Amino acid sequence: MKNVREDTMMQAHPDQSMWQVMSFKKQHLWIDRKDKRIIISLPCRVANPGGKICDAEIMNLSAGGMKLACNRSTFEQLVPEGLRTPGMISDIAIEISFTPEDQARKQPAPIDAHALIIHSERLSQDSYHVGIQFTELNEADTRRISAVIDAVLTTNQAG
Repeated sequence: MKNVREDTMMQAHPDQSMWQVMSFKKQHLWIDRKDKRIIISLPCRVANPGGKICDAEIMNLSAGGMKLACNRSTFEQLVPEGLRTPGMISDIAIEISFTPEDQARKQPAPIDAHALIIHSERLSQDSYHVGIQFTELNEADTRRISAVIDAVLTTNQAG
């Protein structure tokens, strides 16, 4: 059930050697979520299986999925023409690759996952937000994502 409520969200910026975290209050539609979620800015590559690879940006991340920001060209590449009405997406299969900062590795490895586009929102003529749900993510990558989220939340609580 959707309720409007005020919630504290975390925002991470990987533009420095350490995550810089800000806490802010934001009124938004709240959907009860199974996994902890952080706001983050992280580049990624997405494609339909066997399709053209496109660039996008991860806006928020959880162990269960993410929200992407992309341009119109990427959105049209990922979403078939008959399913492009915002809010009317029908589970479109995609592949996604991204590399979160990993303190445990000198050379962080990319995370490659199979996922579904479960919703979208058109913000302007050339700006879209796309909700992604992971369908195949191995245990090690799930742990890596959870570790990134926990590190951001711990840094925020310590600050």
